[in-house]
Amino acid sequence: MWDNWITEPLILGVSPDWPEDFDRDLRQHPLVHVKMVTTPPQVPWTWFPRHLRHIGLASPDAPDVYRVWFWGVPKGQEEGAFEEAVLALGRHRRQLPLPIADQVRRLTTPLTLAILTTPG
Repeated sequence: MWDNWITEPLILGVSPDWPEDFDRDLRQHPLVHVKMVTTPPQVPWTWFPRHLRHIGLASPDAPDVYRVWFWGVPKGQEEGAFEEAVLALGRHRRQLPLPIADQVRRLTTPLTLAILTTPG
């Protein structure tokens, strides 16, 4: 699936217990590099579970700056969001509409955003 869609190098940062069968096809792409990330980013919410598997997406120009993190194995709509993030980074394209991207560009401090989904 990914052969025709990824045109730029991409880094997958995965936790040691990440299930390889989730992204097996993606890992086989020649432009995708998999890196083990044993220390996930800190999240500011005390209620957020810390024990979940995680996967992050980064580009080689900033290999330690993960643009998107997924906690837990994406399912359903989350899997669609994961694919969109991979395609955006793998084609070096922005995911945000231009008006929102302009507003985000003005931010001077890091922004942590959680998107919560319900199963089903």
